[in-house]
Amino acid sequence: MGALGSRTIDARGSITWQCDMGSITWQSCQIMGKWTVAVLKMNHDLERMADMAVNIAGRAVSLAHSPPVALPPSLAAMMHKVPTMVKQSLEALVHGDTALARQVCVADREVDALNRDMHVRVPQAMRQQPDQVARLLHTLSVSRHLERLGDLATNVAEDVIYTVEGAIVRHRTAAYEGERQYPYQNLR
Repeated sequence: MGALGSRTIDARGSITWQCDMGSITWQSCQIMGKWTVAVLKMNHDLERMADMAVNIAGRAVSLAHSPPVALPPSLAAMMHKVPTMVKQSLEALVHGDTALARQVCVADREVDALNRDMHVRVPQAMRQQPDQVARLLHTLSVSRHLERLGDLATNVAEDVIYTVEGAIVRHRTAAYEGERQYPYQNLR
C-alpha cells in the first residue's frame, strides 16, 4: 500500500482512508450540531435574562417613588448572588469552564431558598404593615424576577456542561457536584 496521496494506493487503502475521513467528518458534524443547538437555546435564555432585567428595573422605578424602608435580608442576598451567577454563567460559556458552570448550578439552589424565604416573610410583613402592601408586592415581584434570572443563568450553565462534557445535569443536584448518577441504580 502506498503513502496517502500517492497514485499507488490500492483499493483497500483507499477505502480505509475514506472511512477514517468520514469518521472525522461525522464527529465534527456532531460537535458543531451540539454547539449550534446549545447556542440557539442559550440565546433564548439570554434574551429572557434581559426581559427579567427590564422587569426588575420597572419595579425599582416603582419602589423609588415610595418612602425608603430596609430591604429584607433575603432580597439583599439575592441581589448579590444573582448578578454573580449571571456573570459566572457567561464566563463559563466563553471559556468552556464546567467547574464554574457547576458553581452557578449550586448557587441556584441557594437563590431558590432565599426566594422561598421571601414568600414567607413578605406576607407576614403585609399583615403587620397594611399601609405598605403595594411596596411589599413590588419587593416580592423583584424577588421572583431575581429568582427567575438565576434560573436562566443556571440554564446557560447546564448547557455549558452538556456542550463541553456531554453530561445532562438538568434537575439532578448530585450532578452539579460532578457525581455520576445512574437513573436506575438498583437495577445494576
